[in-house]
Amino acid sequence: MTSETQARGREDGPLKGDDVEIRIRDGKPWYSGEVFSDWLSVDVKRSMISASGSFSIKAAHRRPWPLRPEVSVAIRVAGESIMEGFVDGLTSKVSGSSTALAFTGRDNTAALVDCSATNEPGEWRGLTVRQILEEIAKPFDVPISAQGDRGSTAADVMPVFKLQPGERAWNAIERITRQKGLMAYAYGDGTLRLARVGETWSDIELVEGERGNVLSSSIAWTHADRFSTIIVRGQSAGSDDGWGSGALEPEGTAVDELVSRHRPLIILASGQITSADARLQAEWESSVRAA
Repeated sequence: MTSETQARGREDGPLKGDDVEIRIRDGKPWYSGEVFSDWLSVDVKRSMISASGSFSIKAAHRRPWPLRPEVSVAIRVAGESIMEGFVDGLTSKVSGSSTALAFTGRDNTAALVDCSATNEPGEWRGLTVRQILEEIAKPFDVPISAQGDRGSTAADVMPVFKLQPGERAWNAIERITRQKGLMAYAYGDGTLRLARVGETWSDIELVEGERGNVLSSSIAWTHADRFSTIIVRGQSAGSDDGWGSGALEPEGTAVDELVSRHRPLIILASGQITSADARLQAEWESSVRAA
């Protein structure tokens, strides 16, 4: 199920133009960046199931263009950072007396989506998920943040993790987080955030009606990508502490109680995995597909 909701961001009503602040950082701290005041409208899109958020800025037409590709931009609403990223491109249209100027871009994590991970030798042993993510994201200047100690506990240690030839950074990040039942997503402060699926809920209630905070909403409900049972299977090297089929052929299962038909899905883990990790990955798959 997917949903889209527009809500008021303040208790005293809809946001006003003065609540929105855009600064051209260009490598500078937020407070010293140049304020961009020529904007006419701003559209920011973020999602916990997206590796990178996006923004679109419509501005008053003038030369020289106030923004250009590769310039870093920070957007705040009511004092809260909702986007820190880079301009990808611009469009300029002039027709008679009509002019239009628009800038589009994505947040800092877009580089992880677009580019390959080039770490050498590209293999880590005995590090936590967060430590490995920090190594992958460091060349792109993308900090890693986390909800509590997610990705840093003893259970999040990877015996071994290896990049695949030419693998994009985000694909590697998704492989490792999925294996440990974690989720990585673009956060509003320019970091890549680590969290666990379904552990916390928003403390802001959405209320419809004239006195509510919901301006508009839409819902699309489908079970096309949901399964009654998800089984994750893999392989693991034997050790003095673990042996037999349970250790060498680990398996984890998650059940979606809302799927009444027989719809099983078997997923083969991409690397070595334990039975506990297989269960976490199965639960991750089931939770994300149900979101």
